[in-house]
Amino acid sequence: MTYQSKKQPSSLGKKLRAIRAKIIAEGEPLLTAEQVEIEKKMRQGEYWQS
Repeated sequence: MTYQSKKQPSSLGKKLRAIRAKIIAEGEPLLTAEQVEIEKKMRQGEYWQS
């Protein structure tokens, strides 16, 4: 998916796009929004799988 904007991407945006491209190039699947939320909660100690 490509997002077109008239604004120049920020340095953070450039870094995040580069990381995403590297992950895709390595064949890793991208996380869904739900998987990101679970990962975030796990890292914060708020989520346990039973």
